Amino acid sequence: EAKTLAVSSSADNLTLATSEPWLNVEKSFLDGVTTITATPDVSSLTEAGFYTGTIDITSPLGTTKHPVELSLDNIHLFADKATVALVETANISNSQVTLNINSNSVLPWGWQAATDATWLNLTANADTNQLTITADASALTNNATTTAAITLSGNEQTTAIADTIQVSFYKSDAITENNSLDIVANSNGVVTDPLLPQYYVATSNELRSYHLYTNELLSTTVI
Repeated sequence: EAKTLAVSSSADNLTLATSEPWLNVEKSFLDGVTTITATPDVSSLTEAGFYTGTIDITSPLGTTKHPVELSLDNIHLFADKATVALVETANISNSQVTLNINSNSVLPWGWQAATDATWLNLTANADTNQLTITADASALTNNATTTAAITLSGNEQTTAIADTIQVSFYKSDAITENNSLDIVANSNGVVTDPLLPQYYVATSNELRSYHLYTNELLSTTVI
């Protein structure tokens, strides 16, 4: 990200130099003010870290060194969702999702995705930076929830900090119906689990968890 520095001068008589090859500067003069724009060339830096340098500003009166600091982070990869909950029942089919893959890098970057779960199919689109996750329900146990992890990492051209996407798949041959619970929940007392097929209800001094598709009471905790 470029930064600017304004220097008052009676004429366009300043010359600029930098102490580091990754630091580029240019200037413009208007109405007695020289605007100096400093821009880091991070493509020449191969490691994350803290870099320092100076802009040497020379006028007829001498040279002033202006310090410059650059903090360069590692490249991070991340999906727009950290968890994915898939499901297939007798009347619900949600076995596929497409995620957007992002990075904090200002330069071109590449990525890849991998998993040890044989029941997951991963399709990476490098042009759109999207990952399509498809579950093969035939390989999973019926009336059960199976979990897995997907690892995002840099490809051969990109060194990046890896990220993990957690995936769950609930499979059932039962028909899912809308059911109501005869309880009074506390204010803001209902929360759905982002990964597992269950939801939590705070009622009075109890925290209860229910199955999202069967409404079965899974646990009760007195608080």
